[in-house]
Amino acid sequence: MSRWDIVIAHQHKRILDGFTDYWKQSNYGESLHLRVFTQRDTLRHYLRLKPGIHMLVSEPELLQELTQEDVSGILVMALSTDDGALEFTFPFIVENPYQPLSRLFHIITERCQLELSQAADQSLAHPCRIVGITSAGGGAGKTTVAFHLAKHAVGLGQRTFLLNIDPIQEYSLLRQPRGEADEASASLSQLLYYLKREQESDKRLPVPLEQYTVSLPALGASTFDPLHMMEEWGVIDLKLMQRLLHCIQASGRYDLIIVEGGHKHRPFEAVWSMNGEVIWLLHDEMGHMLKSQLIFQEWMDAEDETVRRRPKQMRLIVNRYMGTLMNRWTYREAVVSGFLPYIPTWKQIHRPEQWFQSTVFESTLANWAHTHLNLTGLDSLRRTAQ
Repeated sequence: MSRWDIVIAHQHKRILDGFTDYWKQSNYGESLHLRVFTQRDTLRHYLRLKPGIHMLVSEPELLQELTQEDVSGILVMALSTDDGALEFTFPFIVENPYQPLSRLFHIITERCQLELSQAADQSLAHPCRIVGITSAGGGAGKTTVAFHLAKHAVGLGQRTFLLNIDPIQEYSLLRQPRGEADEASASLSQLLYYLKREQESDKRLPVPLEQYTVSLPALGASTFDPLHMMEEWGVIDLKLMQRLLHCIQASGRYDLIIVEGGHKHRPFEAVWSMNGEVIWLLHDEMGHMLKSQLIFQEWMDAEDETVRRRPKQMRLIVNRYMGTLMNRWTYREAVVSGFLPYIPTWKQIHRPEQWFQSTVFESTLANWAHTHLNLTGLDSLRRTAQ
């Protein structure tokens, strides 16, 4: 049974008490998770911080100062008898508040199920997952894992986009020589300009993404021009990164977006906020493991529930594994899910062609991705969604 997160807002507490009393005593206590609010500021703060809310049910007065950004991804139901007089900056549906609560809760459940069905249809038409790769510090192998994961995904038929949010752009190592088409291509700064205009006008502008991307022939994946990335990431904040990822998804050109970068970089927060799957790389070094545990504990102690869930949502991999662990990983809230082997030949900088010639590493990563990311052929992925 699906469990829906529902927020109900009303200025009068006695009205909310009626909702909560009925909810507790009915069968909807199993299918609905309910939160109630009487103050607009508290409601707005909760909507912005709490992901995964399915529906907001509210009287019109508390909806008047909310924006599209406040209710992004949330179905809004206004309780009113005069739907013709209601005007908000976001889509909404109207229901009569003067009806039995059993009927109203039935309508709420039906609407949530309808939205889920429509979202599934849209996901099937344009499946585009986000997978983040990060670690407690630099040198953990994020780029290596990103490259090999992208190469494996492309081999499965997944149209893959690589995005490195770190200032140092190793992706230039795999760039093909710039040709006339690349010289004439638009820069990332132009794309960010259009996305900022979207943010200011709150309107979707037509953005032909192919003008801003380049290919990585060694992987079969796409990315933005690495030559522009170092200067651009300094101005990309959380909201702009969210719009950038939405732009890539909405293009319909990709099935998988791989985002790699430091967990402290503000743009990486967008991976969490958009319910991306996050891979955390561990090293079998005391300092590295202790630092990871301290970061996870800081998240577990946070006031924000979405931050507290991060350690449980991540998939931990020990990278450069040499057959046995010198340090025991004891953090129970985040369990190690796999081990990627250490490849000594990759230390030879004068032989870069060996970077993609380790069948042991490739097969280990492929098996892990199949088990823990459900990364499989595109046809199989579509059958699973159906």
